[in-house]
Amino acid sequence: MAEQHEFNQAGELEPVPAAKALRWAIQNQLAGWIDFGIKSAVFIALGIWIYHGHFAPRIKAVDMDAFRATTEKDLVEGKITQEEAVMRIVKVKQLIEQQPDNWVILKSGAVVENVDVLEIGY
Repeated sequence: MAEQHEFNQAGELEPVPAAKALRWAIQNQLAGWIDFGIKSAVFIALGIWIYHGHFAPRIKAVDMDAFRATTEKDLVEGKITQEEAVMRIVKVKQLIEQQPDNWVILKSGAVVENVDVLEIGY
């Protein structure tokens, strides 16, 4: 370690005792490590937050069986026309296509549990 100097009360430069220099070096090094640790923790947390919110795959389900059954029932009972049934299908397709790219949409029958079901407004 290079010899360190400091100014005394008279304004003259004099060597710093080795113990004082070592204590000063350790304190500065510890402060640097603490600063590094805090910054690292902040950047890691920020990276995880951004990844989870924008890039991590999300699994969602759509209850297509209930949609199909309801649409068929309404069509058979005459509540909707064939054109309205087709429009329902087109709307569901658009709803699925509007979801973010990191979402994986599955048919709800293929999902066992713990998955958000995407609501189809029909």
